[in-house]
Amino acid sequence: MSGELEETPVVIRSISPPIGLPGGEVTLFCDGLDPLSLDDESLHFCGSVAMIEGASPQKLVTHIPENTWSNEVSIIQHGIESNEYRFIVPRCVGNALHSMTSPAVTRENEVLATFCGMPGQLTPVSVFLIHSHHGKQSFSGGLHNIGALTVDGNQRVWAASRSEGVLYILKPDGGHVVIADGFENPCALAAFEDEIYCAELSGRISIVQADGRKELLAEIEPSEISIHLAMSRTGLLYASSTQRIGENAIWNISRNGTVKEFVRALMEFHGMGFDATNALYVAVTERGSGGIDMYHVGSTERQRVVSGQDIVGMAFDAHNDMYIATFNKMYLVHNRHLMMAWNAVRKK
Repeated sequence: MSGELEETPVVIRSISPPIGLPGGEVTLFCDGLDPLSLDDESLHFCGSVAMIEGASPQKLVTHIPENTWSNEVSIIQHGIESNEYRFIVPRCVGNALHSMTSPAVTRENEVLATFCGMPGQLTPVSVFLIHSHHGKQSFSGGLHNIGALTVDGNQRVWAASRSEGVLYILKPDGGHVVIADGFENPCALAAFEDEIYCAELSGRISIVQADGRKELLAEIEPSEISIHLAMSRTGLLYASSTQRIGENAIWNISRNGTVKEFVRALMEFHGMGFDATNALYVAVTERGSGGIDMYHVGSTERQRVVSGQDIVGMAFDAHNDMYIATFNKMYLVHNRHLMMAWNAVRKK
C-alpha cells in the first residue's frame, strides 16, 4: 500500500439562486472543496469555463459566463470531476430594446416591450412585439419616451410617455390614440379589468378610464428614479418607489385608496409581477448585485430565485412562463424551470 489518500470528487449540493442570467452572481454550496487546488479551468459552467471569485471548503462564488449552451455545472479538482448539477440560464428572446420596467402580456400570450429612448427622443419603433421563437417585430412607433405598458380587460394596449405626460391606446395597425394627458412623468401602468392605474414620479397614482376620465387614487413617496406598479390576481395594487439612498418600500393599495406598507428594505425595488399562483416577483438591486426576489402569497419573506444585472421587471403569460426584461434584452424562463426553482429554494 502506498499510504496515499484516495482523492474523492467534490459534491455540488446546490446553487443559489437556481436561475441566472449571464453576468449574474451565484454561489455553489459543496462538500469536499479544496480551494488551494482550484485553478482557472476548474469550474465548468453551462458549457463555458467560469472564473472562481471566492472559495472556501463549503462554497464557491462565481459570475455566470456570457456564453452558455448547456444546463450542467461541474467542478474539476485534483483531476477528478464532480457531479453535474443542473442550472437554468434563461434563453434570450429579444435584444436591442430599452426597457424601464416590466413588459406587458396579452391574453394571446403576446409579449410587448418598449424602446424608451431619451427624454424627448422620437423613436422609429417605440414598442416591440416579442416572439419566443421568432425574435421581435414592430408594434408601434413614432412616440416619445414610452416608459410603461399595460393591457386592459378588453385587450387594449396602453402606453405612457414619460417626457410628454401622455397616456395612449396603441392600435393593432400601428397607430395610436391620446387618451389622457397632463401627467407629470408617468412612469408606471397597471390594469384591472377596464381600469388603468398610472403612477407619476411625484408619487401620485391615478385611475384612468378609456374615455379619458381620471381620478386620484392614492399618493406614495415620490422618487427621482422610478415608481413601479403591479396588479395582483385578486385586484390588489402594489407600488414601489425607488430612492437613491436609504430604505425603499413596496406598498399595497386597496380599491378605495388605502395604502399599506408591504415590505421595506435596504435595496432598490424595480419592476414587479404576479405569477399564476399570485406569488409576487420583484426585480431588485442589493449591494450592487441584481436579481429577482419572490414573495409567496401572504408572506413578506423573500427568496432570491433569479440572479442577473440590470433587470428592470418581469411578466407572466397564460402558461406561467416568465419573461424577464433587462435594460436592453428580454429572456424567457419556462414554467417547468420555475417549478424547479421553487423546489430548490424550498429545500434551503
